[in-house]
Amino acid sequence: MSTNRKVILHQQFLDELNQARSSSNNNNDKQLLNLSKKAIELGLNNLSECLSIESQLLSFLKNNQSSLTNNGNHSTTNSNTSDNKEITNNGNNMKDITKNKEYIELENKINKLINNNNNCSIIGEYFKICLNFPFLMLNSSNLSNIYNTDYLEQSLNYKKLIDNNNFTKILNSYNNNININNIDILNNQPLNNNSLQHLQLPYIFIYFLFFIIFNENNTENLINLYKNNINIIKKIDFYNLFKIEYFIFKSLNIEIVKEFILQKLIFHPIIKSLLFEKYANYLYYLNNNNEILLPNKENNNIIPDKSLEEILLFYLISLQYDNLNKKIFNEMILYLSNYLNKNINIEYIKYLYDKYIIINNNEYFWYEYSILLNKFNLNESSFKIIENICLKLNLNNINYYIYLLKLSIFNLNDLNYLNKSINYILNKFKNKNYIQLNYYLGLGYLKYSLQNNNTNIERNNYLNKSLEYLLKCYNLDKYNDKICFYLSNIYIYKNDFKNSFFYIKKCLQLNNLDKKYLLFCAILFCCNDQYLESIKIFQLLLLNNKNIKYKIIYIKLLEYLKMDYLINLDFYDNLLLDLDNYLLKFKNNNNLKRKQLKLIKYYCYLSDIFRIKKLFDDALKYLDIAKRYFLDLMDQFNNNNNNTDNNTINNNNLMNDNNIMIGNNDNLLNMINLLLNNGKETFDETDHYFHQESKRISALLYYYQGLIYQDLGTTTIDTNNTVVNNPMNSQPNNTINIDNNIENNNYLKDALQYFELALMNDQSNSKIMIQLGINYYLQHHYNMSKYYLLQGIRNNPNHSLGWYYLGKITSEEENIESACEYYNNSLQVEKLNVFNDLLLL
Repeated sequence: MSTNRKVILHQQFLDELNQARSSSNNNNDKQLLNLSKKAIELGLNNLSECLSIESQLLSFLKNNQSSLTNNGNHSTTNSNTSDNKEITNNGNNMKDITKNKEYIELENKINKLINNNNNCSIIGEYFKICLNFPFLMLNSSNLSNIYNTDYLEQSLNYKKLIDNNNFTKILNSYNNNININNIDILNNQPLNNNSLQHLQLPYIFIYFLFFIIFNENNTENLINLYKNNINIIKKIDFYNLFKIEYFIFKSLNIEIVKEFILQKLIFHPIIKSLLFEKYANYLYYLNNNNEILLPNKENNNIIPDKSLEEILLFYLISLQYDNLNKKIFNEMILYLSNYLNKNINIEYIKYLYDKYIIINNNEYFWYEYSILLNKFNLNESSFKIIENICLKLNLNNINYYIYLLKLSIFNLNDLNYLNKSINYILNKFKNKNYIQLNYYLGLGYLKYSLQNNNTNIERNNYLNKSLEYLLKCYNLDKYNDKICFYLSNIYIYKNDFKNSFFYIKKCLQLNNLDKKYLLFCAILFCCNDQYLESIKIFQLLLLNNKNIKYKIIYIKLLEYLKMDYLINLDFYDNLLLDLDNYLLKFKNNNNLKRKQLKLIKYYCYLSDIFRIKKLFDDALKYLDIAKRYFLDLMDQFNNNNNNTDNNTINNNNLMNDNNIMIGNNDNLLNMINLLLNNGKETFDETDHYFHQESKRISALLYYYQGLIYQDLGTTTIDTNNTVVNNPMNSQPNNTINIDNNIENNNYLKDALQYFELALMNDQSNSKIMIQLGINYYLQHHYNMSKYYLLQGIRNNPNHSLGWYYLGKITSEEENIESACEYYNNSLQVEKLNVFNDLLLL
């Protein structure tokens, strides 16, 4: 294998190692174990042995965290008797742990690594220290808060750590052997199995961490170390980078922090966020005895103009992170506007960037800022920032292209964005065999295949392209559970259950904790008539789990199987209680809207379960609850818009030239949006999302109302025990009204009206088209029936009911050959009915 090829594979391996160590999931020990196996395939046997022990050590530390992290290493000085007693007890816990069979086995493995493998001995010494100082290894997934600085402070007793003989031995080994200029990968050389492992990138962080701890009080040494080794430090995995930068910058004075920020020498976003906030607050409270300044020009202790600008600048930078104090940010904009007697508009913001950061060289800020917008679901703005700013600053950064593709796959419904992203990559990196590029190209073509308005040939072509790219990824990395999961998805869409089972089972072998994989496997078993296996997995999923979606899918599954006797009344009571309490945990307004929309869907699905049971009274009851939530949400949305209009009128003095309200929390987002759109105002993206999603929800309400009426029209009904709730009236403005005069023989016609209203709100929904076709068939309008059935089948050829009713129509037309073809198609995709109805909920 060529050196360049090895470097690419080793760099991909390092990226996955970074992800495993820094993962917020709780299975990073298993990820490390998988990487240990992968290292063997790459010929890195020594590294494999180290990662295997690191995986076991991490698992042991997680499982025994309460005993190990309180073993007397904390810098606790409280002399209270009860505190001393607690420390004594924790010390006893540590003694008990050392007698643990797992501890003894792990210690023996570490000693064997130290004594028998000279290339890995220093890493073994490091592992030995981690047994007594767990904070060195326990990462974000094992702490109550991600990147918990309090935990680090409490866990770290510098003196005890430095006095440890192994600590000195490790640091001396680095000082005597390390040559920063010869670190592999950085010099386009692959990792070396036959050299000292602690001097290579996977474990180089040990040197920096130990050097910083040893030189805690020597600021000059810390600064020199950091500046001289920038290229290596930024390659270290995110969690160890977090610890290194935290221990360096926590003790530096404010001016040095400012220097590092402006020179862009800080790489971990959380550390940057902490320092930005620290510096901005320092300036903000400057010369004012820690009291917030009021916008008063007569104040003798007024902050100089330059400092005011710097304050705003640093808050603008820190806006990309979650811990921004928006109240102070708003006050600062008002303060600047009044004191400087100028509007804080887009030109002024751009002036600040030009003056202090030089926007033309600051692609990293815009990249991070784009990621922030994505977190707030402002995905189109996020896409435009990368496209219009980052790519113009650096056309060759592959991360920007991958990020655009990820956005267009997971966050943007408009296929134009997906077209752009794929074309960018194919034009720029057509001959590059990068695993990440292939992975997201595979997902992009999978998304194409699932869109409506594809012909069968187009759909199969997209599926085949998706399969081609993802199989390339699998051949490079057979231990990636996500690749296996999407391969399983592709094969089920190709109606290939054998291969779909192969990859989902492989996926679960690699990661059996991801509930998404278990759910997919359960539904796959059901599609393949392995009902007992499916039920067992669902029962495992629901064990101590309040996930409403899983409960609804489980009920619907048992209804299909005629096994609803397995569900008792308590299960339904608990589900209804979960639905009642669903919104209580969501306080953020933006998040709350989305959760309200999801709750409406859940009530629709619950209504449909009772429809399947032929309990139409209950079906209409829960659909009515969904309607009430929907109307309340629409009222809230309209009221908010009215309030915004009123505020605009009453606060004209706070409006700038671009008609942006100063002090609004979304102020900067609006300014950026103007910058990206040449000063033109565009729609509010959050409102646009809500408008689009509310149309789909409206379609859903009409669709389920139509299903209930259609079933009522085809079922023998005891009218005294049926409909007591009033349905929606078919109004052209899609509002919900009451009609008390619906006769039994009009149910099918009423159902037809609801399906038509549903299709008006979601014009490419194949399920609605199929039901329209069925309804027209039931009313003997065969031409209209065939039209909608063919439209629905074109959008979703895996819908067996569509093929079935096409067969019925053509058989009644005595077109036996076509009827046989349609019936045969229906049988071929019949197994996917469960998949369509359950997994796509």
